[in-house]
Amino acid sequence: MAMQSMFPAANDAVLDAMLTISKVAKVPELRRNGKPLHPATVHRWMAAGRLRFAVVGGVRLSCRRWVREMIASDSPAPAVTYRDDVDAAELDAVLA
Repeated sequence: MAMQSMFPAANDAVLDAMLTISKVAKVPELRRNGKPLHPATVHRWMAAGRLRFAVVGGVRLSCRRWVREMIASDSPAPAVTYRDDVDAAELDAVLA
């Protein structure tokens, strides 16, 4: 007797589209200077709740759609401004 999958056939396409942590690290949208990310970076994003994932058989899986959602929701880092014209009195007032 053939063993039935615990997932309906409609979900087979979803499972095929799921990516392991190492495959997520190689997604082109996440590459930096043409190099893939380290898998630990993807793991940190998952642990911090930035990147959605599902656990199947003890393995964390994500997909390209969830990666795109993470990229779209990330706000750019705030711009840092430097000032050379701060005088000592102003600095003392800020530090007080």
